[in-house]
Amino acid sequence: RTLPGVGEYTAAAVAAFAVKSIRSASDLAESTNAVNVSFGEAAEGVLAIGENADESMGLSKAAFNEAAVGFAAFASTIAGPGGDVAATIGDITTRAADFASVMNLDVAEAANVFRSSLAGETEPIKKFGKDMSAAAVEAYALSSGLVQNKRDLTEAIKVQARYGLLMEKTSKFA
Repeated sequence: RTLPGVGEYTAAAVAAFAVKSIRSASDLAESTNAVNVSFGEAAEGVLAIGENADESMGLSKAAFNEAAVGFAAFASTIAGPGGDVAATIGDITTRAADFASVMNLDVAEAANVFRSSLAGETEPIKKFGKDMSAAAVEAYALSSGLVQNKRDLTEAIKVQARYGLLMEKTSKFA
């Protein structure tokens, strides 16, 4: 004999778990599709990184995929022609997760800060004491040999410089 109400509670808990499981599976399938569409030939490598994201970054596969897709617009520019886009995604998502851990942020919030920095927005990272101003990006591009003079700065080179500078500025969080 069961206690009154226990059977109903158990059934409700099982139903809630089933709904949550179905939603999680759907989210993973959708995020996997987004990676495939966003990365094309590099998708397999990106998805492989996501397989261990729970251990290496504290992210579910779906959360990793979402973060990776957010960086997709920058990844091929950063990696350059013939470069390893998946490795670039692995590096930036890992650094964002490390940054989140040290700064006590949600990983999604840290990824947004990093994406903003790559896009040339300076304020989100500035509140953490990191200078990603146009002048700092230009100086990095010149000192790292991406360009020989400021006239040669293209938007693609600026993205590469922002990435290099961001990784340099956040290296202590790795």
